[in-house]
Amino acid sequence: MRRIRKLLVCVMCVLMLCSFAGCGNNTGTANDNLNDATSGENYDGSGYPSGLKKSEIPLLARIIMVADYTDRHLRRGESSQIVIRKLRTLSGYKFDPADARIMENILNESNQ
Repeated sequence: MRRIRKLLVCVMCVLMLCSFAGCGNNTGTANDNLNDATSGENYDGSGYPSGLKKSEIPLLARIIMVADYTDRHLRRGESSQIVIRKLRTLSGYKFDPADARIMENILNESNQ
């Protein structure tokens, strides 16, 4: 479990540094990219602030949403199997299904 948290923190740090450097969509300043990455958009378009959906949401934001959700639930003491079930439930609604599957694979590999 400790290894998963470290991996998630590392991934989030790298992604945030990339955001500050202006990586990704290159359509605005580093601050704009950071704001995009930390927004509350949902994959199905029901989120905020802009109601973006699917590929309209920057990849960085979609990845951070899955990583942050997973980290918060693991810190609460939930097992990786419970988190996987929740990710599956929210896949396609809150999370990009591809990103949720990748996180599921990471969690499954860490249990072996």
